Amino acid sequence: MLLTNYALLAFPVREVQVVSYEEQETAICFVIKVHLNDGGGNFLLVRRRYSTFHKLKTTVDTLPVRIDATFPAKTFVRMTRARPLLQRLAALDQWLGAVVSACNENFVGPNVPRYIVDLRAHTLAFLALCSPRFEV
Repeated sequence: MLLTNYALLAFPVREVQVVSYEEQETAICFVIKVHLNDGGGNFLLVRRRYSTFHKLKTTVDTLPVRIDATFPAKTFVRMTRARPLLQRLAALDQWLGAVVSACNENFVGPNVPRYIVDLRAHTLAFLALCSPRFEV
């Protein structure tokens, strides 16, 4: 049987780091360094707004998986000062790192629990490495 579902294979991301932020006209984007699990030390840089992190968190909260980090609270005004932005960056870095650690649990093959398949698929979609739509 040919496996076409990337979520069932070893998770392709070894580690993530939220390394900086960029202020744009209408939003702040956080820059994520995605270290690939390819043995070659390759990485990608992706940019995501806080709201995109929050969407992933909402999805993760529906799954029976424990994330050992606290997600930073939403604010009702745009952050413009460096200190709160750096605090949010650090919290997002810890939280996303914990999500990727959960994705890297030793589940490979056809007996991967469904919640791990879902977690991996949504995390890969967040990192723009694949579509969240897949077949099992």
